[in-house]
Amino acid sequence: MSYAYARRQHYDRTTVDKVSGEKREEEVTQVVRSGYAIDYRAPYGTLSDAAWELMDIMEFTSSDRKLFGHLIRRRSRTEHGMVRTGPKNKLAADVGMNLRTLHRAFAMLEKSGLIYPVSPETWMLNPRWLFNGGGEAHHRALQQVPAWVPDLFHLTSYGRKNTVSSWDGVAPGSRSRRHAQRAA
Repeated sequence: MSYAYARRQHYDRTTVDKVSGEKREEEVTQVVRSGYAIDYRAPYGTLSDAAWELMDIMEFTSSDRKLFGHLIRRRSRTEHGMVRTGPKNKLAADVGMNLRTLHRAFAMLEKSGLIYPVSPETWMLNPRWLFNGGGEAHHRALQQVPAWVPDLFHLTSYGRKNTVSSWDGVAPGSRSRRHAQRAA
């Protein structure tokens, strides 16, 4: 996927042959490329810092992290975070763990709210914790998160810092109140 632009430029130029001194008119076509080309070929997804912190708070095991990493790598780019796992025994073999450990890891990921089930063999990576796709697609994915999915953001240091009271100074309309108080 490339966001670089390429623009064709046409112009005429006159050249002089150094040996014979003959002048020639040439039509030149030049391709001008942007200097800020983005050529990102890997699947795009960003896990939030708060998600990493949540994994430490909830004491994720290496199996939990391994399964989560596997799900992140297998997510759909077109369905923005959906993962079709297939049968659990095949998934366990792919990930390299036994079924009991796999079920325990799925339970921990679901309990933390990092993933939620869509069907028995389909899971969704929670867009609150993982940015996957463009802004508009991410916004739609956030609207589709079911209400029963736990949101444990308040356990992280980011959630404790960004409580309602700490955001009062940034809330819409608070600037005018502050200026009104200074003027009084």
